[in-house]
Amino acid sequence: GVARRTDPVPVPLAPYISLEGVTSIACSNKHVLLLTCMGTVYSMGHNAEGALGVGDVNPRGAFSLVPFPDAKTGSDGAPPKINRIAAGSGAIGSHSCAVSSTGDLYVWGAAYICGLGTSKPVLEPTLLPISSAPDPDQDNLDPEDVERILEEAEAKEEEDGGARSARAAAASEKILDVGCGAGFTVAVLQGGRVASWGIWAHGVLGLGMVPKSANTSNRARKRMARFQMKPSLILGLKNISMVACGEAHTLCVSDRGYLLAWGRNSAGQLGTGVTERAACYWTTTVP
Repeated sequence: GVARRTDPVPVPLAPYISLEGVTSIACSNKHVLLLTCMGTVYSMGHNAEGALGVGDVNPRGAFSLVPFPDAKTGSDGAPPKINRIAAGSGAIGSHSCAVSSTGDLYVWGAAYICGLGTSKPVLEPTLLPISSAPDPDQDNLDPEDVERILEEAEAKEEEDGGARSARAAAASEKILDVGCGAGFTVAVLQGGRVASWGIWAHGVLGLGMVPKSANTSNRARKRMARFQMKPSLILGLKNISMVACGEAHTLCVSDRGYLLAWGRNSAGQLGTGVTERAACYWTTTVP
């Protein structure tokens, strides 16, 4: 096929997609998500890490339906109706997110950056519970035990038949908005708090500097230092209603109309008036 095009061309859609009506799209530099008025999601493009959410790692040159798990709380047990989508891609892989009409967040794609605490790619949409209460056990883990902890957690998940996930989902906050960057995700919770997870680089998580470990020789330390494996609240950030992510920076809007930013600022993209090659590791107000 054609490697690139410099002029707009019509994208052929299956008749059933046209009948549903397209309401929004989300693009990374390797894959595309499409949302219809019926709340269904379709995807196409690169799929080496499962970012298309279709259960395999084969690329798609046309839109394919993304199968969501049946809703557990609905009276009809039907799949959730999606109203927001986001897509991100970077050197470590591609990933996707979707928010349902009931505020549930679904994630899928590259390992380590989906927020599930797993070291394996997530090939289908999976519910990600996020709590507004800080969890002292989810951060600052002993790097020497990273692989063991992940393996034990995955084994426990299989043993209890998902009961632990169900309990976590019941206690989780509903999601208002979500954005994906290159290897990281930022979500706005219903109460206006903000959580982030993914790669520690250029301040993209808004959580401060990369955590340090006393042990500098263990391979697991490097892996742990690179990724925030589960959602972590950005302290001091409240009353947020909207978020948008670039490749390595994020901007969000408060319910009073204030604009805040963090992340890479190599071209002045944070809007703070500074254009030097620098990064902001904490949230800052855009004047």
